[in-house]
Amino acid sequence: MLKPLRFIIITGITSACAFASYAQIQSQTQQLESHQSTNKNGYRVVVTQHCKQVLEAPLSDEQVNSYLAMKEQSKKMQSLEYPVNKVSAQMSKLGNQIQTITQQAYMVTDGKLTIDKTLLAQQQAVSAELEQLAAKNKGKFKALEAQSQLLHKAAQHFEALITPTIGDIEHSHVQILAPEEQAQTDCVTRS
Repeated sequence: MLKPLRFIIITGITSACAFASYAQIQSQTQQLESHQSTNKNGYRVVVTQHCKQVLEAPLSDEQVNSYLAMKEQSKKMQSLEYPVNKVSAQMSKLGNQIQTITQQAYMVTDGKLTIDKTLLAQQQAVSAELEQLAAKNKGKFKALEAQSQLLHKAAQHFEALITPTIGDIEHSHVQILAPEEQAQTDCVTRS
């Protein structure tokens, strides 16, 4: 009677070991497939520090999606910046005119303040033009501000996803490279 019992125990132990090995192989296969799926997109991060590459790692699909979302928000930001920059240049020009007119309108001679009312009227006209320009383009400025918030959130999300990959490497140059894109090797050193 002891012989059949030993056979059952040995068979049970062998089966348990085989099942554990099978489970371990399955787990390793899944991890390998998961890692390979993160490499399928071809995007990668390259980190250089003091002109030496210290890291090159593939990006996961989630990191790539976050990066592309951030780039899209950046493109939208640039498209909003162009008209706002034109308006800002006009506003700056008007502001400079106001300053010049003001300096000319108020003159101090021999301790007496003299006000040129013609120049003062001109200053008020230019000020009104500046206010109208600002009011007319208020929507553009608000849109730019709203877009900057969206870009900031997208950048924070990407940073949160990429930080575990690159760690806390300080004073480094981080490049996100698309498939087939080569890392920039321009390195400027201080003498």
